Amino acid sequence: YAKKNISAKKIKKKKKARIQKKNADKPRKSSIEKKKAKREKTAKRVKNMLPKIHRMSKKNEIKKVAGRGEIFFSENKRIILKVYGNKTKNTKAGFSISKLAVRSAVKRNRIKRILREAFRKEIVNIKPGFSIIVYLNRKIQEKEINYKEAAGEIKKILKKANLLANKGVSIKQI
Repeated sequence: YAKKNISAKKIKKKKKARIQKKNADKPRKSSIEKKKAKREKTAKRVKNMLPKIHRMSKKNEIKKVAGRGEIFFSENKRIILKVYGNKTKNTKAGFSISKLAVRSAVKRNRIKRILREAFRKEIVNIKPGFSIIVYLNRKIQEKEINYKEAAGEIKKILKKANLLANKGVSIKQI
């Protein structure tokens, strides 16, 4: 008796529709609509960033503040502020954490984000016309920092440096 060769038979599969049945009645979004929706989504996410006018980006500006700026320490000397007057109407800020202070790039970036956010909330209270660099002291062994600690320390340093509004200024001007 003969055996049937089952493997030789091809079994036809039903093709699935490209549009799922639940969304079949809805028209597809065009690529322009998709891009517009994506832009709106990122705009919501980015609104909490430090505004561009308050960021220090030029190398020579950063070098000037790092070299000539006055130094202020937090109470536990974990956060360091270097302040130098500038001729613009905006206060500019830069954030630097040394690789010697925190080896892991992930931890370093997290600390920078925390410091930026704490500074961003205080930027409205700071007098205009200053360039500020915020450092993390590499000699302090305790490297973890949370938002509440950072915000409190930054506020205290700004008071110490007389940078909060309606106080006398004793920082070097350009």
